[in-house]
Amino acid sequence: MPQKPFPPTAAGLLLLLLLAPLAAAQPAEGPLRLLRIQPSGEDVPPGSQVVFQFDRPVVPLGRMARDASEVPISITPDPGCEWRWLDRSALACQLAEERPLAPATR
Repeated sequence: MPQKPFPPTAAGLLLLLLLAPLAAAQPAEGPLRLLRIQPSGEDVPPGSQVVFQFDRPVVPLGRMARDASEVPISITPDPGCEWRWLDRSALACQLAEERPLAPATR
């Protein structure tokens, strides 16, 4: 006699919904590309968050706060970012209130 599958539970459906994007994500070929930086322009106020969006997932889910040595971005001169992944492909630099970006920052 064939066994009937267990009926889905709310927790099981939630787990499937959370894992579906991970299963669908395929690593892209080639070097990592930066799609956009926000905000853009020359007037980024102190204390702002600068977000770098990449073309594919870069980190696994888990620990999102990172040291500067663990991120694929370098900024010159160093603005003293507090780095944090917002999701698997968006990295944020939280700028300090007392340390604005210098005009030569790139």
